Amino acid sequence: MRKFVITSLLEDSPAVFRQSDWRPHVTIVRPFTTDLPIAQLAERIDHICAQFPKIPITGKSKEFLGPQKEIPVTELESSPILQRLHEEVMQEFGPFVIPESHVLSFRPHVTDLHSGMFGVGEEAIIGSVSIVEMVDDERRILHTSPLH
Repeated sequence: MRKFVITSLLEDSPAVFRQSDWRPHVTIVRPFTTDLPIAQLAERIDHICAQFPKIPITGKSKEFLGPQKEIPVTELESSPILQRLHEEVMQEFGPFVIPESHVLSFRPHVTDLHSGMFGVGEEAIIGSVSIVEMVDDERRILHTSPLH
């Protein structure tokens, strides 16, 4: 089984990078494992993204997430469009790949491993959604679908 995360990168990123080098990004679906081929995952993401406009986001507050509250994030202002994108992806992928624990809550945020890169009140546009494979400490962007 391969491990993936569905995310929107807010900056250009190399196709392969170390976990510690994540650029600011919004997680659309938390990490999951599946045996589905990347072509099937990509086709599903393309179909969903074709139905969505680019999504404006605004930083709301600085928080820490993760098991030990070790991951710095900027929580985002409420966005019905971003919420709907998350729900559409969950509905499409849920029966195949998403652990039940992922359904409980969606806290839109920008993961900010290099603290201070996305601030409170800062604005950005989510223009695409990427499928990123997670292999040990390496991250590989396998497919990116534009929003319209």
